[in-house]
Amino acid sequence: MKTFRKFIIAVVVSTGLFTGVYGTPYVKVTSYDAKKFFVIVKSTDASRINVSLKDSYDFELYKESYKNKNNYVKGFDLEPLPDGQYFLEIESNETIEKFSLSIRNNWLSIDQESRLVMHKPRVTQKGNNMDVALLNTDSTLKLSILDKANEVIFQEIVADNGNLSRRYDISQLDPGYYTVLIEVAGRNFRERIHIK
Repeated sequence: MKTFRKFIIAVVVSTGLFTGVYGTPYVKVTSYDAKKFFVIVKSTDASRINVSLKDSYDFELYKESYKNKNNYVKGFDLEPLPDGQYFLEIESNETIEKFSLSIRNNWLSIDQESRLVMHKPRVTQKGNNMDVALLNTDSTLKLSILDKANEVIFQEIVADNGNLSRRYDISQLDPGYYTVLIEVAGRNFRERIHIK
């Protein structure tokens, strides 16, 4: 693995990186009949909303992608599904929210206490600096920069409990496009940066 570690300098910066970065949408999931529920998403931007329903084996039973125009409201009927544990994921540009659903004796219950909200990492490039911001992390973050051949040229593992914000000096990278891969909480996020 080639590395440019000596050229890429990480600097922990203030929470000013978060200003204007996150505008978390309002999400509500509520049941209204034996095996029926509503999903309501209100957002101030025009982000894409992805809604998926998975079983306890992480098999995707349903997926929908919707270009949000400030509001998403949809009813779901789980009548055909047998008793068991299910998971509803609602993904926007800023967050991934996960709800635990269970069907027992043909009755749906939504465990609001188990609701997980994961903020997505943000990568922004400002000239020769690359900023990485992640709100409310309690996981280890692995950041990799890959060249056009998908070889890892820089890698760093960051453990943080709280709001993470780091600035990287990328001025010593050769001109071209690079992929920034961030692995956190079992998920991979990719961003592209361009060095002129």
